Amino acid sequence: VEMNRFNATEYGGVFLAHSSNLTVSDNTFTGSPADTIQGPSPAVRLADDLVAVEVLDNVIEGARTGVQIFESGTGSVAVHDNIIRWGGTGVAFVTGGPVVQGAAQVYDNTVEGNGVGLFGNASAMTRVYHNRFINNTVQTRVGPEGAFDGGYVLGGNYWSDYAGADECSGPAQDVCPDPDGYGDEPLCLPGFGAVAVSSDNYPLMNQTPPP
Repeated sequence: VEMNRFNATEYGGVFLAHSSNLTVSDNTFTGSPADTIQGPSPAVRLADDLVAVEVLDNVIEGARTGVQIFESGTGSVAVHDNIIRWGGTGVAFVTGGPVVQGAAQVYDNTVEGNGVGLFGNASAMTRVYHNRFINNTVQTRVGPEGAFDGGYVLGGNYWSDYAGADECSGPAQDVCPDPDGYGDEPLCLPGFGAVAVSSDNYPLMNQTPPP
């Protein structure tokens, strides 16, 4: 699915399920202010039993949800190099049911100016890294599962509201002075209440990851 333009409709944009070896790329999805509150379905909805599916190089603007990932029975999904902005929720995870939860890789996306940047309960096998979360009203509302960085040395995500310093390096950020492009203190990620339930252990100091 590529090189299309999707305008806001009652049924959203692209809905994939029970498929393998598919790519959604170089599309433009355009919503409207009302869509961020009540209308249509997600611009890209990735449902059950997907294997080797990629969503990349799309521009999604003004959608109620940019990319929604159902991780029940999903084999492998990669969402990367997309621009998701000015909507309700940027990226949303949905898990549940007595099934094997799959693996999603979410990386190198720009998620900007949404009501919520990252939302939902990711599966334990999901990894979120090298994304740019910029000026979302609420950056995250996430559960305790999933990894919100790629470990050291791959690193985590850029967060426009991260105010930490970078003076040290190493997996424990205790080799000082030796800045490495990652914040020395983890960024606590808010859950659905007031308590932080997860963290990005290696927040990026700049929008571009260090070499």
